[in-house]
Amino acid sequence: MKLFDYMYEIADKISKTNDYQILNELLKDDIKGLRDVRNFSAHDYEGIDLFLIEHTIKDDLPRFKKNIKESIKKLG
Repeated sequence: MKLFDYMYEIADKISKTNDYQILNELLKDDIKGLRDVRNFSAHDYEGIDLFLIEHTIKDDLPRFKKNIKESIKKLG
């Protein structure tokens, strides 16, 4: 679960940096999703659905990685 915290912290820093405003727009839904998972895990750790976490790791994180790579290509 700590990985989600780190990912959110990085995404939050990116969202506050004007240099990456285009990246923020392209990834705003992914950043919101990271924030939601992080907040849920921080405030209701015992109520976490492990199947949801497994789905996030298997399905959402690879999509997030792909979106980041595509966004970086658009910037370059």
